[in-house]
Amino acid sequence: MKKNVLVLMAVAAGFAATAQTFKPAVKLEAGKKYNVNTVTKANMTQEAMGQTMEIPIETSAYQLLEIKAAAAEGYQSASTTQRIVFSASVMGQEMNYDSDKKEDREGKMGETMNNMVGKPTTFTVGKDGKIIEKTVVKPEAPKAEAGQADMMSGMLSNMGLAQGIASPAFNLFPDNKEMKIGDTFVESVSDEKDGKTKTTTTYKLAAIKDGIAEFEFTGNGSIEKKMETQGMEMNVVSATKLSGMMLVDIATGLLSKKTTTTETTGNIEVSGMQIPITGKATTTVEVAPAK
Repeated sequence: MKKNVLVLMAVAAGFAATAQTFKPAVKLEAGKKYNVNTVTKANMTQEAMGQTMEIPIETSAYQLLEIKAAAAEGYQSASTTQRIVFSASVMGQEMNYDSDKKEDREGKMGETMNNMVGKPTTFTVGKDGKIIEKTVVKPEAPKAEAGQADMMSGMLSNMGLAQGIASPAFNLFPDNKEMKIGDTFVESVSDEKDGKTKTTTTYKLAAIKDGIAEFEFTGNGSIEKKMETQGMEMNVVSATKLSGMMLVDIATGLLSKKTTTTETTGNIEVSGMQIPITGKATTTVEVAPAK
């Protein structure tokens, strides 16, 4: 009897140990569809000539992720933006766009945003959960006037629609090594295409429960770039701190939910004048099976 109890305890301990590890990988089925919704709420403050100006911004993107077929290297997939909603207030001027509204599609912002709706980005995701970059085929990038391009670039990035992002439902783990609670990994992203942008984020596996791997993360970023609007050149220098929580569905390997809070401080130099800027934004990405 004592021997049987010891065996049962050993088996239980083995199950407990297994339950406390996570190995990055995706296990998907052809024909499955997922709703991927990204919402960003932000508020930026500028100070110039003794005046403080607040700019509230809210963006939402509703995407459909489709697993088309299983392939030798992974899964052939497609991500289609079904709706985009954007609102901002700048110096008392309201800017709004909703791709579901005919009047907005035919308005000024529609010239930039319309071609991002209803056009799929196709790609193959490997079984390790990494998107195979050479397979990514994106719709034509939106065109915007010079003064509007930088604002649109930042907005599209927050919505997960920026160039190079196939779908925010997948996570770029550095490798597919098994992780245990307390383990960390670092993600570094840099871009020098139109300035110097760098972000370094450290993720820690905090818990595994109810089929979900929970990660806490913190990070720092920096931006140095030149912009031109209304014939004036602006130099932007800023630093960002970020933190949040990421939940990954162990059964599929897909993101379940990710909430990121960023705080930004910096300066805009224009015509020899320094304009201090601060900002705070919260971005939430949620992935769920489509009904």
